[in-house]
Amino acid sequence: MMQTKDQFFDGTEFVNDILGKMPEAMDVLLSHGLGCAGCQFNMFETLEQGVIGHGFSYEDLGRILKDLNEAAEDLGLKSPPSSRHSHESGNPVKKESLWLTGSRSSRIANRSKLALEHVSDADE
Repeated sequence: MMQTKDQFFDGTEFVNDILGKMPEAMDVLLSHGLGCAGCQFNMFETLEQGVIGHGFSYEDLGRILKDLNEAAEDLGLKSPPSSRHSHESGNPVKKESLWLTGSRSSRIANRSKLALEHVSDADE
């Protein structure tokens, strides 16, 4: 995804870095059906990889980024997460594909579902 001047996040950040910089991102991601905070891959996947890897479309990614950027603006955040700094400073972030077997993918999906149910139960 291409970053525009007014964007804080562009999808190239590691999910863990987004959550570290803006803990409120967990609520935004959950509102889109993503349990990234509880995912064991959140320090290895960029937001784009995570969203697309869970079967969402690039249009969905655009909506998620819009909501994340609006939240960052509302919070008055000034600098992007460290993973983007590394990329922009000339030290490219190494991006690799992650391939999962069907059984591993199912286990991750089940854990994400349980995490979402746990958060939902805590809200009640």
